[in-house]
Amino acid sequence: MFEDHFTYEAAAEVLGGTEGVIDGGGDRDGGEPAGDAAEEPLWEGIGELVAHELLHPTGRGAGAGFRMPALVREYARRLLREDAGTDGADAVRDAHARHFGARVLDGHAAHGEGAESWARRVEEEARDVRAALRHLIDSADPLALDVAAALRGHWLARGRLREGIALLDEVLALPSPGEGTARLRAREAHAVLTGAASSYAHALTALQECADDWEAAGDRTARARTLVDLGAAVFEAHGFDRAEPLYREAIAVLDAAEDRWWAARARSLLGASAAATEEHRALARAALDEAVRGFRELGESTWTHVPYQQLGRMLHEEGHQVQALALLGEGLALAQRGGDDWNASVFLNLLADVRLARGEAAVAGGHHLDSLRLVEGIGARPRYVWCLEGLAACLDDLGETPYAARLVGLSRAVRARLTLDGWTEFPARAIDLNSIEWSLPRPDFERLCAEGAALTVGDVLTEVPPLLSAKRVPGPRRERRKRHPDGLTGREAQVLRLIASGATSRAIGAELFISVETVGRHISNLYRKIGVSSRAEATAHAIRSGLLDD
Repeated sequence: MFEDHFTYEAAAEVLGGTEGVIDGGGDRDGGEPAGDAAEEPLWEGIGELVAHELLHPTGRGAGAGFRMPALVREYARRLLREDAGTDGADAVRDAHARHFGARVLDGHAAHGEGAESWARRVEEEARDVRAALRHLIDSADPLALDVAAALRGHWLARGRLREGIALLDEVLALPSPGEGTARLRAREAHAVLTGAASSYAHALTALQECADDWEAAGDRTARARTLVDLGAAVFEAHGFDRAEPLYREAIAVLDAAEDRWWAARARSLLGASAAATEEHRALARAALDEAVRGFRELGESTWTHVPYQQLGRMLHEEGHQVQALALLGEGLALAQRGGDDWNASVFLNLLADVRLARGEAAVAGGHHLDSLRLVEGIGARPRYVWCLEGLAACLDDLGETPYAARLVGLSRAVRARLTLDGWTEFPARAIDLNSIEWSLPRPDFERLCAEGAALTVGDVLTEVPPLLSAKRVPGPRRERRKRHPDGLTGREAQVLRLIASGATSRAIGAELFISVETVGRHISNLYRKIGVSSRAEATAHAIRSGLLDD
């Protein structure tokens, strides 16, 4: 039944779980071994199999165990299939599934070192865990709900989003006598994975329903935890002002319940959301600093990723690029050591943003490519948008504007397929792609975009490396980007250009993939900086400043 390596202790427990249906050696009382005499036959049996090279010893110390050769395992599996439906075969399968189900449930809610130990164990036993869950689903065992909900963190951290969603679909389709907390946790896990695999805005309704159901069940702490993820979804769909009260309510309840890990996560997402606004930077920094302190007090390193990402991005936007590179590089190393491809991809994209701002377009493009490879592996398709648009900006700087336009076309196609029009991934700022369009005649740009829509991610991973490796001096766009007048940010300069071209606020939002409310905030900020109060005055200022010459 074991998919790969197994320990003596695991074999003994699985045999113990057969409740006497299979004679694992010695008499049993309540399913427990009756002392050393009961264990002797199992040791003897394993020893005999090793002597005949039907089992191979593996590892030493805590990692010691055994592995069955593939051919032997296949023969044994055939015997099990022939015995399907017999008490013995069914007992072994049930015991194996319950053993690994219990392994998943043991420590899944731990934090700090306990969480890291659980994550390593589940990853090492992933094939057996998958087989155990498969059996629980096929046998309509209610334990499947608990195990699938507990695997939420594993699927998120390892980026196995589609696998998790598919299995949760099956689990939630099982007949159930009622809702129950296990089913509710599985529904919530499904919503969170759906948000990670597409956009949190797509999971908004499901998360709201879960929060309402926790309230109906009278579990205020569980509801507060759901509000943390609901806040992220509301932020993506409706902006910071609608999300902030949800985070605040969650933090108050979690602090009162002394649920320190979730309180730190709530502050982390509050800070991340605030960091995406112009007017809440002080709040963002304070919340992110508190989140880092909270996680560190718990001995937690994995979940410092979001604060590190946002603080690094803020340092970059404030012009502290060396400090940003150091902080983001530290975060990338942490993510890579933990095997967290999801967050490693985010750090690579953010490092690319800083490198591009420093004029290191080829290095930045390499980061985006590395991120794209990770994203392709974990199946986080929305992240394609960030990687592709970032690569497009890098190639444009390197003079490869035609291929950059193709990447814009592919990014548009991904947005259309995933219904992500107007969406910017949570940790990212929208990327300035206007110069690509403006650098080419309109018919050529649209033709290249159409060609790009037919590309695959595999094509990009093959075709872009040679373009990045060619020795070039970055093009003039980098110098233009540094000359924004009156202290305007890059985004504000984009908005001012579009105002001067006669675009409405709604058209500006559609062009830049931002909400109309965000456009309004940018307009207010740039009016204040350049000292005007109308679109006509702003247009005149843009012309005088030479902004339209870029």
